Amino acid sequence: MPVLDSSFIVDLLRENKGALKKLAEMEAEYIPFSTTEVNVLELYRGAYLSMKTHQNLEKIKKILECFQILELEESVYEVFASVSANLLSNGKSIGAFFGYVS
Repeated sequence: MPVLDSSFIVDLLRENKGALKKLAEMEAEYIPFSTTEVNVLELYRGAYLSMKTHQNLEKIKKILECFQILELEESVYEVFASVSANLLSNGKSIGAFFGYVS
């Protein structure tokens, strides 16, 4: 099962034609939609940072009804910390969590 990241979900919320086309292809193949708890956090953070907080929160809640939200296993925390720290120490920041809707 593919796990959709926050940037793809934001593209859906913004009604990006390419993202909507890919979503339609997935629906036609009966591929279930899933994302992670971290992606949900990023989406909500983006909504609260946007100029249209209430409107974007409603959009997020509605679209997430179609998703299975995957819980993170404890091992993910250490892998994330290790990889992001390694990248940062080599001057390659992965950036802050994002997910701005608009």
